[in-house]
Amino acid sequence: MNDGVSPDDLVWLADRFVLGELDPDETSAAEVRLLEDDAFAAAVAQSSKLIAAVLATDPRATGVPTPRSRLRLVAAAIAVAVCVAIALVLMPSQQPGPQPADIVRFWRQAEVPDWPVAEANGDYEATDADIVPDWMLEAVALDTGDSKVLEN
Repeated sequence: MNDGVSPDDLVWLADRFVLGELDPDETSAAEVRLLEDDAFAAAVAQSSKLIAAVLATDPRATGVPTPRSRLRLVAAAIAVAVCVAIALVLMPSQQPGPQPADIVRFWRQAEVPDWPVAEANGDYEATDADIVPDWMLEAVALDTGDSKVLEN
């Protein structure tokens, strides 16, 4: 089934079919022709082999980086590394505040007041300065919800 098409036109049609350059109507006609015309089927097979070989040797088609693209990748990696280093240097250090364990350690290391012996034994008589005001007792009671504090 040659339909008066020259061999060059048949190869050109096969190349366009394999590359997907035909519009939908032409693609449908080529698919029907592929089933009926042995010469066109052979041209499509030859075109498929040729295009596969070309794509296999073209580094851009297979994703193999060329020396220029490798250089671009290295330059991009270096640029990213420099940006990260600059960001780390310029970023303010955020040191956390004292942790509860640190506060307890500092408190334990604090100096013990030097109490008179009489006060340490409980033989100390309270003065007006030692008496806790009532308003302070009421504030503590309100804060804790403990009514026993108010009774003292």
